[in-house]
Amino acid sequence: MAVKLLIFSDPHLVGQQSDARFAACLSQALERHGDAAHILVAGDLCEEPGAYPLLAEHLVATGLPVTCLMGNVDDRAAFAAAMPGVTPGFQQATLSFGRHLVITLDTLDEDPSAAPSGVLCDARLSDLEARLKAAEGQIITLVMHHPPAPFGMPFVDPIGLRTGSEVLRLLERWATMTVFVPAGGGVGTRLRRNSGRSARPSRSDRRPMSRISVCARPNAKSA
Repeated sequence: MAVKLLIFSDPHLVGQQSDARFAACLSQALERHGDAAHILVAGDLCEEPGAYPLLAEHLVATGLPVTCLMGNVDDRAAFAAAMPGVTPGFQQATLSFGRHLVITLDTLDEDPSAAPSGVLCDARLSDLEARLKAAEGQIITLVMHHPPAPFGMPFVDPIGLRTGSEVLRLLERWATMTVFVPAGGGVGTRLRRNSGRSARPSRSDRRPMSRISVCARPNAKSA
């Protein structure tokens, strides 16, 4: 079963200009990919709390199921208050498409001294571990805003996930999965564990965020 997701990131809504650009982006994507099953917006949604109702208006108007992640500029409470059907708290979810699961993570770091890096606290790490255990035997794609390991990008590596080593240790228990990170233009990285070696991102697995990700074949070329 092939499933198409529309994945957007970093709309940074703050005023009419950014609002218009995001609306145009959604419209074009839906026009070209009307068979999409789900929309993901992978963090850095709005620059100010007052912009979240605009974000919600645009996403609800698509008529598709929508899942949003938190990025370093986001306000979790303002997002939950504006977005219909969203429960306050950490925004982590598991989306099921047959044997293919997409797990989305909330890497918002609310420590002002650490911004704009990301973090997965103990509670979010425990939640991720529980989701992975429940997904045993499934094909998993993990989506997060901040990269869990350096990718050799000078403008991205300093703002990665502060708890990335803990995440990688957790992921090493699974032989293979795809980790999709939109930061810095988008990086799709496949983590592997072979002969006991640690899972590390492969530079050759980078994929541009500007493409549409086919989640049901997460390691295939983007559609």
